[in-house]
Amino acid sequence: GIITYEDVINHKPFPDAYQLALRLSKQSIVNCIAIEDSKIGVESAKAAGLSCLMTLPPWSSSINNITRKANACVDSLGNVDNPSRLIYGMQLTNKYIDFEYITKIIN
Repeated sequence: GIITYEDVINHKPFPDAYQLALRLSKQSIVNCIAIEDSKIGVESAKAAGLSCLMTLPPWSSSINNITRKANACVDSLGNVDNPSRLIYGMQLTNKYIDFEYITKIIN
């Protein structure tokens, strides 16, 4: 499902959207991760108790847009041809974000 600002009263940085998503998904918080591209999004995810991977948006790679509140931060999710660059956090397993890396972050 998709949760938008229309589905909650309090918007980011409040955790309401993530709390609603967790409730609707019926998943344990330990099995979930948020992937965010903004400081305010990371704050929202962390306020909901989620692990969070920050990836910088392509239109802004400025160091001023990075927060240290996420579990890790990369410049992009990457792929085989265009590797991710780790900004901080646990070392990448491969040259891009994959299931193995995300599993390490949430465990």
